Amino acid sequence: MSRKKSASCFRKVNEVVKRPVSCYICVLQEYHMITEFATMKITAAEVEHVAQLARLELSAEEKSLFVGQMDAILGYVDKLKELSTDDVQPTSHAIPVENAFRPDREAPSIGVEKALANAPDRAESFYRVPKVIE
Repeated sequence: MSRKKSASCFRKVNEVVKRPVSCYICVLQEYHMITEFATMKITAAEVEHVAQLARLELSAEEKSLFVGQMDAILGYVDKLKELSTDDVQPTSHAIPVENAFRPDREAPSIGVEKALANAPDRAESFYRVPKVIE
């Protein structure tokens, strides 16, 4: 690491130490801010592009924060790519899922009068609702 990057990194470490860290995620965010010497996988221009697609207006501070966060996510994905998944079966869910259907049974209806008993407005055997399409 060059002397200039080392000094910059040291300044960021000092900034992190002075601020209270309230959760593990904050620690990770700060860690990724500190490790600026790592290869960046995403640029500020790419963050701006994603923000534009999402119709978001970001401040300069938010852009730099999201560059670090998105880079950390991509770094984690790279780390996951190192795992061997040869013996892992593809799944659609993390846990087994079964349908909880009951068998269909024929049963008598509750009847029109009971069904419409609490209707605020009715017309013959139908619910009357306000017009929503003009």
